[in-house]
Amino acid sequence: MAATSARNLVNGTGTVTAAAGARLLVFSASQDFKQGATVVASGQKFTIDTGADKNWTTLQAVGSAISAASFTRSDTGTGRNRGTSGEIVPGAPHYLYRAPLDGAGSSDWYFYFDTLFWSAPLK
Repeated sequence: MAATSARNLVNGTGTVTAAAGARLLVFSASQDFKQGATVVASGQKFTIDTGADKNWTTLQAVGSAISAASFTRSDTGTGRNRGTSGEIVPGAPHYLYRAPLDGAGSSDWYFYFDTLFWSAPLK
């Protein structure tokens, strides 16, 4: 797959289940998502709104039911290299930013986007 400017996705732990039309994803293993994390399961893309442990709500409704499916999720690592597996999630806020240096410390002129919510520190 070609490089993108979106945060990479990594394999999730466990499986996910959801009912059609619902906004609740139920995972078989405890998860620790940040608000705005991307989750892709059974070809459907979601953005995490709130939740804890194994139950997480999404901004998007589930299209067709998901039954104990493997999933990918936003990479929470601190790497600053261009992504290769990022996704645009329909109906999700996407934040655009530019990093002046890449992961190797060289000048970086690319713009990146992400669905993870964040706020700059107040000064």
